[in-house]
Order: sequence, then C-alpha cells, then structure tokens
Amino acid sequence: MSQMQLRTKEATFRRVKGECDKIASHIKLQAQQTEKRIKKDFQKMYRFLRAEEASKIDALRTDERQKNQKIKIQIDNLNSEISSISNTLKIIEEQLIAGDAILMLNVKTTIKRYCKTRLCSPCCSQNFSSSVFNSNYEYPFQSSGPGHVA
Repeated sequence: MSQMQLRTKEATFRRVKGECDKIASHIKLQAQQTEKRIKKDFQKMYRFLRAEEASKIDALRTDERQKNQKIKIQIDNLNSEISSISNTLKIIEEQLIAGDAILMLNVKTTIKRYCKTRLCSPCCSQNFSSSVFNSNYEYPFQSSGPGHVA
C-alpha cells in the first residue's frame, strides 16, 4: 500500500471513529435521559403508592373505629343485661329467703292449729315443731341476714 492509500484509510478510520464517538455520546445521553425518566416515573409511582398506602391505612383505622364502636355498644348492652339479670336474681333470692321465713311461720301455725284440733298433747306440737325448725337442712339462697330463719 502506498502512503496515499494509507492516509485515505487513516482519514476514513478517523471519520468512522468520530461517528462512533458521536454514537457513544448519543447512547450515553440517551441512557442518562432514560434514567431520569425512569426515576421520575418511579417518583410518581412512589407518590401514588404513598398516597394509596395512606388511604388504605386511613380506611383501615376508620373501619377499626367503627367496629370498636359497635362492639362497645354490644358490651354496654351485655353489661346492662347482666346487671338486670343480677338485680332480678337478687330480688328472687330475697323473696325466696323471705318466703322461707313466711312458709316456716305458716307451718308452725298450722302445726299448732292441727294439734289443738286433734287434741294432741302440748309436748307433741312442741317436739314436732322444734324438730322441723331445728333441722340441719340448708335452704337454697340461705343467708344469715335479716329475715333468715334456720
């Protein structure tokens, strides 16, 4: 090859290298622009996701408050029912205790009346009534409070 051909070849290579350098610069610029666009898109997605997360958490907390409010109402209603039932039981127990005392008085009076009409001996009614009233039977709801008859 001659010197002229080599110079032409060198010039062609330099031109091609210049074009390759331009293409490399363009590729680098294009990659930088694409990276910026990707980052920008992801920033938008992050903002969207953060807003979506906040919205979902807010909805969850609202739902939790509503459910807690409903269960609190149910608990309050149950407490009211329990209190009502407890009061009713207390009244029934008091009435049973008072009823036992009245029943025992009525039994004692009835025994005395029976013994008088049947001409029983005074000790008969005394022995019978004392054995009934001094029994060791424990009555339901028995207490040692006022109105208690043992």
